[in-house]
Amino acid sequence: MKMVAKGLALAVLACITAPQAFAQTRGGSVSYHCDGGRTLAVSYSFNSAGIPTQARMRINGANRVLSYDLDRSSDVETFFKDRSGYTLSSDYIDASNYQRSAALVMAPNGNILFKGCQARGHATANRPAPAPQQSRNGGSVNYRCQNNRRVTVQYRFNAQGVPTQAVVNLQGANRTLRYDMNNSTDTETYFIGSGYRIGAGYMDIHNYTTNSGINIYSPRHEMLYKGCEPTR
Repeated sequence: MKMVAKGLALAVLACITAPQAFAQTRGGSVSYHCDGGRTLAVSYSFNSAGIPTQARMRINGANRVLSYDLDRSSDVETFFKDRSGYTLSSDYIDASNYQRSAALVMAPNGNILFKGCQARGHATANRPAPAPQQSRNGGSVNYRCQNNRRVTVQYRFNAQGVPTQAVVNLQGANRTLRYDMNNSTDTETYFIGSGYRIGAGYMDIHNYTTNSGINIYSPRHEMLYKGCEPTR
């Protein structure tokens, strides 16, 4: 199956070429004018679905790479964070409106480093309101797979309708697999966790109950469930 082969290939490529993957995503830089006459330059990256993946900036004398915070981001706010505790928050942004965004940057100790930041040439009053988004959290889907095997997956989504995690019982234990932002695209969706992997077609809050062709792999790349279809 083409999807199986591609899923395995992507798993390998994610480990080998992760830096290049970010370089190939869409995005660009935004120059902000902040309170106190300060300036800030932020370079944003987006996946092929237009969802943010990273924000790069120079803070306190060092270049920082902040990752999109799926847990905190919603249909009205977007958050980025890094392992050191630096955060960038903004109103809702995607690939279509990031050049009109605002920004607030905070240090790990909670101090505000940059506030009131507005993209140069775009006043707050001119920024369009974000489109309404589905805010349901998700639910469970029962699948029937090849060889009449059955599996149930519980999906969760953020307020933008983007998947955040999939919970499934595999090999005798409940596993929580996180949305794989690096490899998911506008045609395929992946979840990973503890070496386990779920591969599916494009999935969001609107179609997850009818999404078919789910495959689940073990940490050894063995196929645990193949060709899974939602039961009616």
